Amino acid sequence: MITAGATLGYLRHGFAPASIFLGDSGSNLLGYLLGTIVIQGALKTNAVIALAFPLVVLAVPILDSSFVIAKRIKYGKPIYTADRWHFHHRFANIGFSPRRTTLYLYGWTMTLAALALALRFVPYSDNHGHFHTKWVLVLAAFGLLALAASVYLVLVLEILKLKRFRQFQLRRENQLQGAPPPEEAEVDRKLARELETGEFEPVRLRDPERR
Repeated sequence: MITAGATLGYLRHGFAPASIFLGDSGSNLLGYLLGTIVIQGALKTNAVIALAFPLVVLAVPILDSSFVIAKRIKYGKPIYTADRWHFHHRFANIGFSPRRTTLYLYGWTMTLAALALALRFVPYSDNHGHFHTKWVLVLAAFGLLALAASVYLVLVLEILKLKRFRQFQLRRENQLQGAPPPEEAEVDRKLARELETGEFEPVRLRDPERR
């Protein structure tokens, strides 16, 4: 509760446009506190929940770090070098505002946190391994919500390198600007650069003259 109160107080002034910033010291301390709380809470449950709970509740930062490290290794860059491959960078690269990026990450984190809490507190089985259908369905609903949010974010951030969708965006942009469709080789070169660097140019799919 102390950690929750401190973070909620920060979010009041840290939401875009922010008047204060957490910084490395604040984020490292918060990560340490969250990790400690998760481990302490997980030790009071069975082995399966003890393993799943920390991974689910901290899935977003874990996935973010893992994705960035994997990209740096893939392209032969030191894992400690700065780049623009983090999730919030990818949001910015495809044209999201800081406020919209924050809200998307909030929503994703909340669905995963809700699933983690459901794993911990929903009484889907008794001490003898008998499952309760109603509570199992409730738990499945939390799981489907978290899965849907994760799949949607993967599509939005183009983590799976959805080449055909990106080709459609680029051609649609040329069409709205009254330019001829780009050559296949030009599209391939642009896609290769974006997928290698992780830097996606904003694509406007609406008529620029419309408000």
